[in-house]
Amino acid sequence: MKRISELQDILSENLSWNKARLDCFVKMLLALFVVRTVNLSEIAVAF
Repeated sequence: MKRISELQDILSENLSWNKARLDCFVKMLLALFVVRTVNLSEIAVAF
């Protein structure tokens, strides 16, 4: 949870997105790092 908060803080300084959009983007990014593939079905499972 700490990683998500830190990444959200960093990205919110550079992107003028609302909180829900930023939260979804951060979770998708972290899922992408975990599965190490761009296969959307695998990212959805990790998400």
